[in-house]
Amino acid sequence: MSKTIGMAATEYEASKIMNIADLARVSVSDEIETKTYGSGENEFTVNVIVVDKVDYRVPVSVLGQLQALTLKDDVAPFEFFRVLKVGSTMQDTKYTVVPLYD
Repeated sequence: MSKTIGMAATEYEASKIMNIADLARVSVSDEIETKTYGSGENEFTVNVIVVDKVDYRVPVSVLGQLQALTLKDDVAPFEFFRVLKVGSTMQDTKYTVVPLYD
């Protein structure tokens, strides 16, 4: 049976890159990859982790904070962390990495 445009519209899901701050918990063991989205002048490349087949963008500032936390002598080793996000535009968004201890 062929699909109608109405059926396709009902099933349509817009592609959207989620943000690592949307996750309640992230493992330092999660694999990270670089992906390119868009095309032409709208093309951009970001670091992502994939969780349940969904891409979550990892800002470079998060990587920098993780590096700083792992180098500090007064921070106990951790396997999981959470990312807090404040702000809504690229210019004013700030991320904070919070180690999680079980």
